[in-house]
Amino acid sequence: MNKPTLEETFTRIFRSGWWGSEESVSGRGSELATTVAIRENLGAWLARNPRVQTLFDAPCGDFNWMRLVDFPAGVRYIGGDIVADLIDKNNETYGNDLRRFVHLDATSDAFPQADAWFCRDMMIHLPLPLCLSAIANCRRAGMTYILATTFINADNQRDIAPGHYRQVNLAKAPFDLGPPIEMLPDPAENNQTDRFIGVWRLD
Repeated sequence: MNKPTLEETFTRIFRSGWWGSEESVSGRGSELATTVAIRENLGAWLARNPRVQTLFDAPCGDFNWMRLVDFPAGVRYIGGDIVADLIDKNNETYGNDLRRFVHLDATSDAFPQADAWFCRDMMIHLPLPLCLSAIANCRRAGMTYILATTFINADNQRDIAPGHYRQVNLAKAPFDLGPPIEMLPDPAENNQTDRFIGVWRLD
C-alpha cells in the first residue's frame, strides 16, 4: 500500500473528526473557550504593528476562532490549508473583500504575498524536515514576520509522523530562529504556561 500524502493524511483527520471536538473540526485547541487569550493577543499585536497590512494564516483550519479576532480596519487576511474541503467551505461562509482562503500545502507550495505568517499548531503535528521546509517557504515569500506556536521548555529531540503530536521550540536547533522579539501567551486547552505564539522578524 502506498504511503498517504500529507494532504490525504490531514483530509482523513478532518473528515473523521479525529481531533475530538464537537465545536471545531480543527480540534479542542481551536474552540472559543481555549482561544480567548490568543484572540486578544493577536488583535493587539496587529494594532501595534500597522505595517502588517496582510496576514497569512496557515493552517487556517475551519476559521472557528480567528473569525472573532479584532482586525484593524483595512487589514487583509489570507487563510491557507491543505484540506480542500475546508477551504471551499471557508470561502463560501467567510470570504469577503478583505478575507480569502487558498488551498495549499505550506510545506511545499509557494506562499501568497503577505507581511506576516501566522502559524498556530502546525509544526507540532509535522516531522521536523517538513517544518523546516515550511519556514523556508516563508522566507522565500519575503515576509517580515513569523508568528508561530513554540514551547519554551521543548528540546526538539523527538520526531513524529504527520498528524501526531509533540512540542517544538522554534528558538532552538534545528529551527534556529533565535529568541523571539515577542511572546504572545497562548495556553490553549490545557492551560500550558510554557506555550506561546512566538514572534520573529525575518528582515
